[in-house]
Amino acid sequence: MSMSNTAEIYKFPAPIPTQQECRMADLENGYLRLANQIQDALCIVELSGREFRVLNAIIRLT
Repeated sequence: MSMSNTAEIYKFPAPIPTQQECRMADLENGYLRLANQIQDALCIVELSGREFRVLNAIIRLT
């Protein structure tokens, strides 16, 4: 008794790309310079939503 390991392949249609508005940061209104070490720490710290917003406000205002 021989069993064949074959699969039927379905070709799904490609998604239709949507045209999005290209946005650039407005440097005249200011920007934040943040040390990579701080950004790396933000990626791994576990904060609640409120704690994260407070931390971002502190970073923004200092």
